[in-house]
Amino acid sequence: MDNNEHNATSKKSKTEGVEENTKSRCAKWDDYTHIKFVELCEEEIRKGNRPGSYLSKDGWRNLIAVFNQMTGRNYDKKQMKNHWNTMKSEWKLFKSLTHEETGLGFDAKRNTIAVDDEWWEKKITQYNRYKKFRNKDLSLFLYQYDTIFSVILALRHRARAPNQTYPPNQSLKNGIDLLLVDINEVKRDMNLFTATFNAKEKESSSKTRKKIMAFDATGLKEDIQSLLKLMFTTAHLHFLPAAKMVQLLLSVLIY
Repeated sequence: MDNNEHNATSKKSKTEGVEENTKSRCAKWDDYTHIKFVELCEEEIRKGNRPGSYLSKDGWRNLIAVFNQMTGRNYDKKQMKNHWNTMKSEWKLFKSLTHEETGLGFDAKRNTIAVDDEWWEKKITQYNRYKKFRNKDLSLFLYQYDTIFSVILALRHRARAPNQTYPPNQSLKNGIDLLLVDINEVKRDMNLFTATFNAKEKESSSKTRKKIMAFDATGLKEDIQSLLKLMFTTAHLHFLPAAKMVQLLLSVLIY
């Protein structure tokens, strides 16, 4: 083999190696591997291994080891995080679809949003990507993606959509339900709570509005008290340790 042939062969081998490495980075996800990934994410969160937006180092290490053992794949952290981010983007899209929508029904048998065609047409006109959720099983988004990507708080008497039901394992003792609340919604409630007490020190031209605000603030105060009591009595039922739950709550109150 002359030098030109040798160089050509070497370049080809290097190119093939790059292609193989590139291909290895493109993980393929089917229903089985996706569900396993979701379940393992939930498991690590229950262990307290999600201190922020992502899993901790231990969380990723555990997830990758168990996932590859269960599925026979050989995915690395980058591939796992890419899938996490893809899921989160889909979850955010779903949340934007239902954001500030009141009176939404839920078909518990089909796990779909129970609304008429006019509602869907209006939403899809606003943003075409919403159509992927139409008449689709949304159980992953409602029950599992929320667990992974939302701030988890146990609150009393927080409204569900009419006819919406949750799996039995998502109910806490004494009729206190597990509700997954987006952090922005919590902050909005806290702003309302603060505004209510400030309003007591000022004259208001609308007594009706003042009564409504006071009612909402009182309910929120009771919710917070119930949360604190519940965390120290049934902390093992939560996805986060009690200490982290308290720290999280305080960060919301101080913000």
